[in-house]
Amino acid sequence: MLVFSKIIDALSISYHKANQRQIVKPVQLHGTFEQQNILIRLDKGFLYVGNEYKQLPEGGFYFIPAGQPIFIKHGRSDQYILYGSEGFETVDERERFIKPYNILHEKPWLETYFTIIGFDAQLYDAINIFAILDLPAFTMEPDAELNYLITNTVMEEVQDKIGRDNLIRNYTEEIVIRIARNIDARPEFRRNIEKLDFLLDKRLVNIVQYIQQNLERDLSNSALADVAFVSEDYVGQFFKSMTNKNLQEYIENQRLDRAHYLLRTRNDSIQEIAHLVGFKDPAYFSRRFKIKYGQNANALRRDKDQV
Repeated sequence: MLVFSKIIDALSISYHKANQRQIVKPVQLHGTFEQQNILIRLDKGFLYVGNEYKQLPEGGFYFIPAGQPIFIKHGRSDQYILYGSEGFETVDERERFIKPYNILHEKPWLETYFTIIGFDAQLYDAINIFAILDLPAFTMEPDAELNYLITNTVMEEVQDKIGRDNLIRNYTEEIVIRIARNIDARPEFRRNIEKLDFLLDKRLVNIVQYIQQNLERDLSNSALADVAFVSEDYVGQFFKSMTNKNLQEYIENQRLDRAHYLLRTRNDSIQEIAHLVGFKDPAYFSRRFKIKYGQNANALRRDKDQV
């Protein structure tokens, strides 16, 4: 569909992780949630997926859109340790059952192992496209091209070679396209795709473009209402209905993201950068920066200066 194609071409895609994991003990995830998109490839053994826990064929894929519940039985057993919506509380707890291994140095010795990749795919840096489609988790048949992309992503992840990040970004973008093509080819998802027409609403496009191009300016609801030709009282509600995000929270996150980039690439003072991205109070900027990134702006600047 033309709209779906335009939206996929306009996505901002962020890679999070990719590794291979082996099942140490059988475990069941029943209604667990992830905040990012997850793609799993079964390399060998037994995974049972979906509400009905159907067996995934070796080489097959299971895609879980962000925010959708995860239903997976890992390994083969008559009795599984069950984890519900909260999932594993710590990495150590998870590794009692599911342990990563390095493809370059280790060979999985158990009967079940799989590859997992996590990523975000957002439109206007605000809308998780697979979440807005309201797709359930679904399986995909073995696919040679998708298999190649995932294998190479993992290989780059475990190596520290020149151009690693660029290649991973390119592979991730191609993975998203492969998933989108699979969705587009499935009649059962036609109604989900038709929901996307509203994302090209010119009012939403105008708001997002104006924010991204004018972070240093007044971005109050009053100013943005004039951009979108809607009332001041309605503009926040309109943005929330379109993106499921609070308008002013979205603006602050865009400002913090730009500041993070500028701190790594420019020599302006932290106070100057805070003003460049629209924060009038540098102390408030510093507090919000620390909350979002877990690191204060001075520490990021020191790390940049030591590179």
